[in-house]
Amino acid sequence: MEIFKFKFVLSWQQETKLPKFKASKFRGCLGHILKKLGGENPQSPYFLLFETPNQSNGNNPHPFWLEFPDSTTEVFGKNSKFEFHLLLLGNYKNYLPYFVYTFFEIGKRGMIDNYFYELKEIWQENLKEKIKIYSDKQELISNDLSIPFGTVTKNLTGKLLLTFTSPVCIRKDGITLEKIDFLTFYKTLARRILILRKFNETSDLLFDNKQLTELSENIRTVKQKFDRFSVNRWSNRQQQKIPLDGFTGFAIFEGDFAPFQEVLEFGQFVHIGKNTVFGFGKFEVDFL
Repeated sequence: MEIFKFKFVLSWQQETKLPKFKASKFRGCLGHILKKLGGENPQSPYFLLFETPNQSNGNNPHPFWLEFPDSTTEVFGKNSKFEFHLLLLGNYKNYLPYFVYTFFEIGKRGMIDNYFYELKEIWQENLKEKIKIYSDKQELISNDLSIPFGTVTKNLTGKLLLTFTSPVCIRKDGITLEKIDFLTFYKTLARRILILRKFNETSDLLFDNKQLTELSENIRTVKQKFDRFSVNRWSNRQQQKIPLDGFTGFAIFEGDFAPFQEVLEFGQFVHIGKNTVFGFGKFEVDFL
């Protein structure tokens, strides 16, 4: 399973004020424009990206997700830069031109609260390098830089520090959790990775989920600090406000993490929990 990561660089055309949680503004406009392109035809980009059908149990996770800076900056000066990342799963990299068009139109039309921006650059990144694939003076080019499952870049030994750099939404029995232990963390992350694998018919994920679930029960919580997060977004489809809630913070765990290396490393790129298309679920792994 491969992930393709793209950095979009924008330039605001006037002083711009954005909310602290910026992802919902961009995500809402993204869906609106894509839906206009092809409607809800089963073969349209909107349907394939947002409704990803699963014959057995409803909808699959979306094959894309967004990462926005965790900065609390709300005011951006004229001509100031603003960056965010788009991550596409496997063959969905072929839908990149639709995203480029959409984010270009959002800025051109001033769809973010009547603020206008120019799409200046797009970079494709992996763990070792980055390549500019678009600029306002250069047409979009293709490249195969990817982040494959099984890429381990750190020595995963010692106490594990998980820092949740964007809100995390995990529900259990219909209730949004405000803290988690390692077993819950692992089971939630593994479920997302395995569903993404099944959905994309890949076979390169070799971890033993049953064994790792059992080993997760032996991981001890040393320290944790979580803060509740809650914000409302406006749904154009439902014509009402929808709550987005979860938690941010960190947790320190202790135990044998060698068996979890690939899952932890790869998990940082696929995120965890619900609402990943809004930038939820991003976490970082460090060892103390």
